Amino acid sequence: MLAIDEGGGYANLSRVHDVEAADRALVHELVSGVTRRRGTLDWTLGRLLTRPLADLTAPIRNILRMGAYQLLFLDRVPARAAVDESVKLAHAYGHAGVAKLVNGVLRNLDRRRAELEPPAFAEAPQAALEARYSLPPWLASRWLAAYGGEAEQLGAWSVGTPRLSLRVNSLKAERDQVLAALAEAGVPAEPSPLAPEGIRLAGGFDVTALPGYNEGWWYVQDEAAMLVARCLDPKAGETVIDVGAAPGGKTTHLAQLMGDRGRILAVDQRGARLRLLEENLERLGVTCVESIEQDAVDLGGLPQADRILLDVPCSGLGVLPRKPDIRWRQSEAEIMGLAGIQRRLLDAAHDVLKPGGTMVYSTCTIGPTENQEVIMGFLAANPGYRLGSLAPFLPAAWAADIEQGGMIQLLPHRHGVDGFFIARLEAPKENQEGK
Repeated sequence: MLAIDEGGGYANLSRVHDVEAADRALVHELVSGVTRRRGTLDWTLGRLLTRPLADLTAPIRNILRMGAYQLLFLDRVPARAAVDESVKLAHAYGHAGVAKLVNGVLRNLDRRRAELEPPAFAEAPQAALEARYSLPPWLASRWLAAYGGEAEQLGAWSVGTPRLSLRVNSLKAERDQVLAALAEAGVPAEPSPLAPEGIRLAGGFDVTALPGYNEGWWYVQDEAAMLVARCLDPKAGETVIDVGAAPGGKTTHLAQLMGDRGRILAVDQRGARLRLLEENLERLGVTCVESIEQDAVDLGGLPQADRILLDVPCSGLGVLPRKPDIRWRQSEAEIMGLAGIQRRLLDAAHDVLKPGGTMVYSTCTIGPTENQEVIMGFLAANPGYRLGSLAPFLPAAWAADIEQGGMIQLLPHRHGVDGFFIARLEAPKENQEGK
């Protein structure tokens, strides 16, 4: 939380007080939980404080949030212990008067928690999204405008627990083989009904300790991300450019769909992330990928590609349960800026796509500004392009949600996956003027 407020890092509090190894799970729960539920915590604390929460120092704000989170959301922590530990922290980060304030507010919350219920969505949609589902006001407004009553389901999803899934690496293993190994290790797992190489796990695990990790049998990946590479439908022997490739989840999936035959140019401007990609290539046994450190707004010097995967930088609002801090780091201004970058990346990719080639544009975000509006703007400026059919690559039950045949906004509550957007674009068969 302090990382969000002041650039410090709420986990620093745990380090200062020498948390034992046995308590690390609790520390992780507090840090992620307080970040995820900050809107609800601030709404609740605001009804108990006589002055604005913002007037307190960042450490004291977060000590109050942490204590309130334990009282409201953690059954395993006794109320008295939550209050006492919060008061100790307040003494360490403030004066005696502040510690007294923390003690009084949290004890009052413990007594009154039943009556401090956030408003219901049916009565006050905007307020409910902010207070009950911890969405910042700008995001609550955007989702209400775009999705109406479904915004409540999106809000509930955003404060939930993410599902862990694996993508089996068909270059080294079969799905039944991996499922059998997981079952033998006592790990609850089931085949994905959405992706033929997908496996869903029940619960959280240290993935590096699961069977098949060192052997490169699988890669941790959400099912929505698995569908992105399938929508590009790469063929063995083709030249494929993967823009924004690191750390390599979709890159290595493209390689396995191609049978590791052909040429994949993995472009990313972040050298450290490309090193992660190279580590994944080695673990998964992929040999057809060349990593290229380059800013993708200018792809000059690259060969013409049969297919391009354009996984653009985005606001990340489709993965809020996995990265809860995103809701507090993004803003409407940031999203508008990202949309401009996304359009520039589309234009750059267009310049290196062969006539008649295929390009898939994808984001892990929810909302038209970075998705449908970017695609429609590109199509308007490049009339030779058209949307290619997504139906062959997606579950049949989603057919009604495919827009204009070639783009889809995946909504977690509706489709059961992360909030991704996928559009399939097909270039004209003849060179366009100026290309």
